[in-house]
Amino acid sequence: QMAFDAKSLCIPELRAIGTFPSDLRTYHLPDRCLLPLTPR
Repeated sequence: QMAFDAKSLCIPELRAIGTFPSDLRTYHLPDRCLLPLTPR
């Protein structure tokens, strides 16, 4: 069965974990918290 077919694998409430680009300014995150985007 695929995950979308199996009721035992359902997640009733999904929450995203991460940050938004606007969080950099809102929370005054230093540049050392950023990772460069690379093809790898």
